[in-house]
Amino acid sequence: MAEVLELRKQKIFLGDYDYKADIENRIHFSQLSLKDLEVLEEICCSSLRVSVQEIQTNLHLTHSELENALAKLEKIHLFERTQDILLVDKQKRKIIEFYLELFEEDSFGMEYLKTLLKKIPIHLLPIWYLLSKSVNNIFEGIVEKYLKKPHLYLRHIKSLQLDDPILQAIKEKLFQTSEYKLYFEDLKKEFNLSDEKLHEMLLLLEFYLVGILNYEKTTQGFVQVLTPYPELRKYLLFTRSIKLSSNIKPLREESFAFVRDMELILKESKKSKMEASSLRSSVELKPQSLQLLAKRLKLDLNDHVKAYFNLIATKLVLFELAKIADGQLLCENVDYFLKKNLEDRAIFCFRHLKNTFVTFEGPKEMLNEKNVKECEKSIVPVLDLGWVDFTSFTKILTIGLNEKPSIELTQVGRKLTYQYPSYMDEEIHLVKTTFFEHLFAAGLINCGDAKNPQCFIVTEFGRSVFGD
Repeated sequence: MAEVLELRKQKIFLGDYDYKADIENRIHFSQLSLKDLEVLEEICCSSLRVSVQEIQTNLHLTHSELENALAKLEKIHLFERTQDILLVDKQKRKIIEFYLELFEEDSFGMEYLKTLLKKIPIHLLPIWYLLSKSVNNIFEGIVEKYLKKPHLYLRHIKSLQLDDPILQAIKEKLFQTSEYKLYFEDLKKEFNLSDEKLHEMLLLLEFYLVGILNYEKTTQGFVQVLTPYPELRKYLLFTRSIKLSSNIKPLREESFAFVRDMELILKESKKSKMEASSLRSSVELKPQSLQLLAKRLKLDLNDHVKAYFNLIATKLVLFELAKIADGQLLCENVDYFLKKNLEDRAIFCFRHLKNTFVTFEGPKEMLNEKNVKECEKSIVPVLDLGWVDFTSFTKILTIGLNEKPSIELTQVGRKLTYQYPSYMDEEIHLVKTTFFEHLFAAGLINCGDAKNPQCFIVTEFGRSVFGD
């Protein structure tokens, strides 16, 4: 049944509820000044029967300032005025408080979404969000299906194809901006839309879980902005806080350098003595062999390059492409390996059953398949960022290691928010080994030279593997 549901296209129809009242309220709110909003908040915080004089005294306003504000606020039908007494509608006040949250600098979008969904007849929500009829809690079902983890949420947004080309364009534009926000007035001009029509479109985007209309405070008042839901936007900005590096020289310029250099060592071992020794679980090439390889590749023979060649030699032995005998590295039956193209060789290294992490110095029990898969997935947020400093990268890790949960929406008090995990030194070391040994050997990343050994960049092959 779940597979059938996935084949259906999500379709939101605003006509299923009184959406025009929502649009009207949004337009009224967009016209409020700072003083108007101050008066509105005071009314909402007061008793259901409040005097105009009391509001004026509390806010230190002149009579004309307050009267101007009340004239605007009458349009939202929050209160009835009898001379100098305001009689506040309790149900309407709840609705207004719902909108007021959007003026808060640190608003919680999931709470807003929960309230927004309550406006829709409950029997329609499973249809709107392609949920199973057996789901017990509609909102929890939506969270589980679309929002629980950031990568799940982003996959939903990426795969969402909206029938209206303008709506689709706004969606794509939102996630291409550096700050993940679009100004209402700019959108109105760009797409030649009326206030009513643009508000209708943004309301649709809210129901599609793409974005939310907020109010940004300026010296002149509030301006309307479209952003992703705050929880997702914080995550996206968090991942962008990573330190990017420029003018980095890679250890090896060529793509699939590791498997190319595996071939070089295998061929050199056939032509001349490749002196080496076996040290515990690793192989160490002798100085003469290292100098020969460095000369062939026109590399300076520093410690970084030595470690690189020794890692290749170790992997050759692990993959049974070579062996250590009589103090030499001797190639085994390698024709089948050398006949593979570079991509197939990389996949061979990545999936080999005897592959292990040679440079990992932490507890061996951490080297399990689940942990390694989580480490591999951690690369997804930086696929297109260019050269990345690994130390900075560790600050945006959100994976689950050693039975700890990865980042996910969690109830904290009354609010749902993404909870970020913390890591021990050996867990960071495991991620580093996964990158600079495992992913590098498979051609999925390239790493910097001796001057920048902590930097890496995802290769074109890596983006194709992890990009879906």
